[in-house]
Amino acid sequence: MKFGGSTLSDINKINNCANKIISKFNDYFPIVVVSAMGDTTQNLSNLISKITSQPTSLVDSANPIMSQYNQHANSIKSTTIQSNIATDLILSTGEMVSAGMLSLSLNAKNYKSQPVCGWQMPMITNSNHGSAKIEKLSKNYINSLIQNQTIPIITGFQGVSPANNITTLGKEGSDLTAVALADQFNAHCYIYKSVDGVFTCDPNSNPGQKINQLSYDNMQIASEHGAQVIYHRAVKYAKKHNVKIFIQSAFTKANGTTISNSPSNQNIITKQRAFLTILNQNNPIPNGHAFISYDQKWCLFSNQKELQNYLEICDAKIQNPKHIKITLIHPQKIIKENFIQIAKKYSSIYSCMESYSWICVQSKHVKDLERELHIGFI
Repeated sequence: MKFGGSTLSDINKINNCANKIISKFNDYFPIVVVSAMGDTTQNLSNLISKITSQPTSLVDSANPIMSQYNQHANSIKSTTIQSNIATDLILSTGEMVSAGMLSLSLNAKNYKSQPVCGWQMPMITNSNHGSAKIEKLSKNYINSLIQNQTIPIITGFQGVSPANNITTLGKEGSDLTAVALADQFNAHCYIYKSVDGVFTCDPNSNPGQKINQLSYDNMQIASEHGAQVIYHRAVKYAKKHNVKIFIQSAFTKANGTTISNSPSNQNIITKQRAFLTILNQNNPIPNGHAFISYDQKWCLFSNQKELQNYLEICDAKIQNPKHIKITLIHPQKIIKENFIQIAKKYSSIYSCMESYSWICVQSKHVKDLERELHIGFI
């Protein structure tokens, strides 16, 4: 059972999550994973930025944007690695608070529980701070708590490197922790949110339809393009290890959305921030970033940090930081002419592809565009 930050943002919600755990206790012995309370991780990140603005991904040689600039990266590698170690340690503290608070709530209700940090299990990762990969997860400590009828409340998002440094698994990495534990214990994975499941579009901006069942592939594409329901790496891990995921509300009894290897053809609309640059004649175009040419060459980023890295080494400038990339995930072919007709109504920057297509628009057009896509394709 994994509880997201919005479900733990105050004491009343923490007590509600404790009751949710207790309600399952008669049928199953729960293993619980928690995110940081509310906006804790973002607040910690903001605090860190007041001391250092060094982009942590600058030395990532796997990043296609940076692969040709390793000489520059290596010159600052040592300092950056030390900063990344400190950053991960700071960011990991939010989950510790959540685990402790939820454990206190369960204990107050006469259910034995104990908070468990990633290094205590231990969850061994590589040393890629900020986006670490799980290499080994031990069951022994968790099993000892279960045998003692003690509910483990595990800090999501964090692991420990072979060098004994705390690592983090990336934004929303608690989902990955939960899926990895479900795999180890041959269990289903329940992820509790403040919404009733996965919807065909963001229910906060447009009324969508709740989706009962999604395939791993469909959910992963949606997550990679802005759907904030579940971490895309968690879906990828679940697919590899055939872990069934249930996205449910922490506050209602709605059935939610099941994510499994069963095929699904549901179209979904997602959105994410878009950062545009106009490229000069000699600017390299980074692999993996969609671009489209009209009277000028454009490059589109959905990750501001990658954009900042790119701008640092190229003579390019942000065109407009307030654009939004609206993506229509369509597992089956769509009538491209219909999509392009809608795209041209709102923007001159778009791409229509086989399994997903996108339109880049100014923020003021987002709701209208989402609504029109929903009517036309969902």
